[in-house]
Amino acid sequence: MKTRVLLSFNIEKPLWSVVRNLLKDAEPRHIVITEPYTEPLFNSYCAVSLDETDPRLPRLRAILSEAGIDWLERRELLFTKAELEAAPLLWLTFGTKPGGSIGPKYRTEYDLSHACPRCGTGAIQVSPLRLNPAEIPRKGTIFQTFDNEKLVSAELAKAFSNAEVTGLELRTAQSFRNLTDLPWVQLLAEVEMPPMLPSSKGISRDAQCLLCGRDGYFNSGYEPTVIQYGADQVILDNLPDAVHTYEHFGYSRLEVPFKNSYLAQPLLLVKPKVFRIFRQQKVRGAKFIPVNSASSERAANGI
Repeated sequence: MKTRVLLSFNIEKPLWSVVRNLLKDAEPRHIVITEPYTEPLFNSYCAVSLDETDPRLPRLRAILSEAGIDWLERRELLFTKAELEAAPLLWLTFGTKPGGSIGPKYRTEYDLSHACPRCGTGAIQVSPLRLNPAEIPRKGTIFQTFDNEKLVSAELAKAFSNAEVTGLELRTAQSFRNLTDLPWVQLLAEVEMPPMLPSSKGISRDAQCLLCGRDGYFNSGYEPTVIQYGADQVILDNLPDAVHTYEHFGYSRLEVPFKNSYLAQPLLLVKPKVFRIFRQQKVRGAKFIPVNSASSERAANGI
């Protein structure tokens, strides 16, 4: 396991040449550089990604500091194939550009009978996900909506079905205009996990519902996200191949009319079996992060 550091900042082109010179001998697999681009909203935005042990990292920080440039910095963990294969459970994320409207704008139907009556968190989607075809990719293998619903191509969905992935419903999305099927299949996990342990890292909470407290979770970005469950809460090896978190990420709110509502979504957790399918299908843009298990006592002591 390695730690990668991503620095993002606004920088003028004369100084960018100094940064480029510092990084000119970096190998592509060790560094990601986003060249400055100028837009009214972003000014000249740059992003540099380096291994935490790279000797250029402290020098880059010094260059920015000496120039009086503020930067944002976040860390993410990089895992080997062997480490992902050995994990009992993995958090699946999509790094693709999101598309599709937020919330049930296009008449996706939900069962609210067991949802929070104040914010709607926990609503069960009972119809296909309905999307505007003009707002989503026309081709590709994976994508997610702005509301973090995850969809895959029909070919990848067939691979899941052939492999008999358990706990995962494959539901074909629809066009909101005439309810015809779209070439995308939504991934819906049927089993819900218990709450994460407080020792989980890289997760922030903000403006949560005052009644249920289940929405308002976010990935902080300032430190790697580490999801942890108590071994006395759940036996990870006994779970199906796909589950979802108790916590819902984003904000939920119920509005009248309902189409203006927002419903925060849980995270999708999967077994290494799903990771192997992604590798076999050579899917790009998917990321897997191991989920940890520890006794509640050990977690409380920070072990």
